[in-house]
Amino acid sequence: MPNQYYDNDLEAQRFQPGTTVSAEAVDAKLDEVGTGFEAVQQDTDRALKFPAEVGVSQEFIATKLQRRRKMLGFDADGNLALTGVFNYRGDWTPTTDYFLNDMLRDSVSKNLYVVTQNHTSGATFAATNMDLVINVEDVEAAKEAAETAESNAADSAGATAADRVATGQDATATGQDRSAASDSADAALASENKAEKWADEAVGVEVETGKYSSKHWADQAESIVLTGAFNDAVTNDSQGWTSEKIQQELGVATTTETSKTIVSGERCFVTAATQTITLPATPPANATVAIGVHAFTDTVIARNGKKIMGLAENMVIDKENTVVTLLYVNAAEGWRIV
Repeated sequence: MPNQYYDNDLEAQRFQPGTTVSAEAVDAKLDEVGTGFEAVQQDTDRALKFPAEVGVSQEFIATKLQRRRKMLGFDADGNLALTGVFNYRGDWTPTTDYFLNDMLRDSVSKNLYVVTQNHTSGATFAATNMDLVINVEDVEAAKEAAETAESNAADSAGATAADRVATGQDATATGQDRSAASDSADAALASENKAEKWADEAVGVEVETGKYSSKHWADQAESIVLTGAFNDAVTNDSQGWTSEKIQQELGVATTTETSKTIVSGERCFVTAATQTITLPATPPANATVAIGVHAFTDTVIARNGKKIMGLAENMVIDKENTVVTLLYVNAAEGWRIV
């Protein structure tokens, strides 16, 4: 069969039964086969290779919708996995499903964490299956140390110059003490200026190569931790996008043939009858979800403690092949069909 490495498809190219073939022809045919193997080796060397286990096949069974905007990477155990962009989940909550690359905040310490392994949180906060991203306590300590250094440098500079004038050391005929006092004052001023830079240099401006001020890190921590917004890589030249906004814009597309609880931003398609889809327990304001059904009329949308269309009642999708999109307004209004 012809292919890009070796073509022996034509009858005239083949050695025929009952005929005599010269050694030169056999050698030429072997050269063609060898050249084909060399091309195979070159393509293999240039190919992207992943680790493999003998007798084990790693297959990704996710649907096309589930694979959208995902990357082929590795999980915390070093196994191949489909991974997504960072997804900010807000403050940590108990008995909640967290997934690889989710970002969350411990409301007690204000520290920011990234999830390294899919898991369900326990009753109390623990950093298991997570890595610390920003330690707010360290940032505040660095800021206080820089402010103290700035204050001490200013006091030292003023005291040194004043002491030398008071004792008459700057009035000698040789001028040596005056020069020493001037050098001391200059050194103190340089220390003061450097301390001010470590404390108050603008965001993004280096104090030393690769190092930034306490103000820089404090502002970064404030924007991430206190406002609950994680700024991703530049997605839009005129407006920074956050993980929460990306989630709202792109959503998470899933399918299910069993009952489940969905998350804010999820678009879930139900493929089996008599299932119950439970809404998020603590959705943020303006969160949206979409629920679609196949050719059946008995899918229940469980309100999970929130109202639906102002009523404290579950909802049933009683029309075949229908998609219902819900917007969470607030605790009083609950979910509204949009």
